[in-house]
Amino acid sequence: MKKVLRVLFHLLSYPLLIGMIIWADLEIIKEQYKNYSYFMLIGIIVPVVMMILFYVLYLIVTRRRSKKSKLCQTVIICMIPILTLGGLWVACDKYLPDIIDDATSGTIAYEDLAEGSWKERAEINADLLKTFVKMSVMARLLPKPPGTDEDQATEYYLSKGVDYPYEELEDNEYYHTINELIAIQYQSINANGYASFNDPWIGFATGNRMTIPCLIHLLLDKRTVDPDDIDKLDSPTVSYHEDDDGNIVIDEVKLAVYDEKTGSVVLKPLSWTVLDMLGENQEFSLGLSVRNMEVIEGTTVKDLAGLLNINLDEMVNNALLSMSVIVADEHVLGSELYITFDLDTGDLALVPSNTEQGIVLSRGTDELYARAALDYMKMAWLNSNGLLYAIVMLLSVRTWFIYGAAWIALMMLLDGCMRGMLTDEKQKKDELFFKGKKQPKARKYNRTSVPIGTNFMESSREEQKLNSMQESLVRAIKESGGITRNDDLF
Repeated sequence: MKKVLRVLFHLLSYPLLIGMIIWADLEIIKEQYKNYSYFMLIGIIVPVVMMILFYVLYLIVTRRRSKKSKLCQTVIICMIPILTLGGLWVACDKYLPDIIDDATSGTIAYEDLAEGSWKERAEINADLLKTFVKMSVMARLLPKPPGTDEDQATEYYLSKGVDYPYEELEDNEYYHTINELIAIQYQSINANGYASFNDPWIGFATGNRMTIPCLIHLLLDKRTVDPDDIDKLDSPTVSYHEDDDGNIVIDEVKLAVYDEKTGSVVLKPLSWTVLDMLGENQEFSLGLSVRNMEVIEGTTVKDLAGLLNINLDEMVNNALLSMSVIVADEHVLGSELYITFDLDTGDLALVPSNTEQGIVLSRGTDELYARAALDYMKMAWLNSNGLLYAIVMLLSVRTWFIYGAAWIALMMLLDGCMRGMLTDEKQKKDELFFKGKKQPKARKYNRTSVPIGTNFMESSREEQKLNSMQESLVRAIKESGGITRNDDLF
C-alpha cells in the first residue's frame, strides 16, 4: 500500500503540474501552432525540463550508498522544486524586461504581462495577424482565391500559417509567405517612418501628446534613414551606396503595394506621415451642417445643389481626393493622407493610408496606393509575434510554477515519510528473523584447517587485527611443541 501511495505522490507532483498547464494553454496552442510552431510549446517544454532535472537529482540524492539520513534526503528533495521553479522566475524578472523592451521597441511592459494579462496579450496578437491579413487582401497584396470574398479569403490565408508558401503567391517575386510580406512592410514603416523622425517629437506623438508644434516638426523636419534600423541591406526592398568615407547611405526603403496601372504587386519607396505611425483618424468637429446652410434667404446648399443637378457628396469627395493626391506628392508629405468631410454634421477627419478606410479611399485613383500595414506599434508587435508568443506562453506558467513549487514540495515530503516507514519495516523484519536464534557453533578444524580466530561473518578491521595476533601466537606455541591441539590454548 505504501508503495502505491509513493507512486501516487509522484504522479500528483510534476505530471499533474504539466497536465494543468496543457489544459490551460491548449486553446491558444491549437489556434497558433500552425503559425509559430515550437514557440507555442515553451510553456510545456520548460516544466518538462524541470521535471527531468528534478528526477535526475532525486535519483542522486536517494541512491542506496548515500550516507545522508532519510530526513536529510527528504529536506533536500523538497527544496529542489522550490529552488528550480522559483529560481526560474528570479532569472526571468531580471533578464526578460530588457528582452521584451528590445523586441517591442518599448511598447510592452514586462510587469503588465507578469501580472496575469498574458491571455489578453495572446488575443491581441491573434487579432493583429487577422487584421493585417484582412488589410493585405483588401489591398490585393494577397490575391483572393477564385469564388471567395474578402472575409473568406482572409480565413483561407489564416488557415495554413504564416510560413506556408501559398500557391497564389508562386509568381510573386518578392514574397511567398505572409511572414515575408510582414517583414517587407515592417522594414518600410520602421526605417522610412518611425526611426526617421526626430526625437523628442515622435515620442510626444506616440505618447498621446500631439500638439501643433509637435505636428509641425514631424511634418517639416528633415528625415534620414539609419542603416542600423534595417534588418537586411541585401533585400530587394533596400537600395544604398557607400560614401567616400566608406559609410553606408540608404537611398530607398521600399514598400510592397498593388499598382493599378500594371495590375501587379510592385515595390515603391513611399514615405510615412506621423498619422501613419498612430494608425488612427484625426477628427475635428466644425459644428457646421453645410448641407443645411442657407446660401440665399430661404435656400440651402442642398436646395441649390438640387436646382443645379449637382451631386454634392460626389463633388466634395472628388475635391478632397484631389487634395490627397497633392499631399501624397514627394515634395509635400510623400505619403497618402485622405480627408473626409461629413456635410450633415460638419465633422472633418484626416485618414491615414494604413487603415481599412484608407485602403477603400485609395481605390478612387491610380495615383494613390493602398498600404497594407498597421500602425507602427502594432507592426513592431506583429514583426516579433513569434517571440511575443514564446514570452506569453512562458509567462502563462508563472502562477502554476509559484503554487506548484509548494505543492510538489508537499508531495515529496509525504513521499519521504513513506520511504522512511518502508525502511523501518524492513529493519524490523530483519530483527525478527534473528530474534531468539542461537549463533551457529564454530566448527573444529584439523592442523591444516583454517586457524582459530577466523570469522566467517563480516568483521571489522580491529577484529581482523586481533585474529591475526591470535593466529601468530598459536603458531609460535605449536612450533615450540607446547601444545598439540588448537583448542588447548583458549
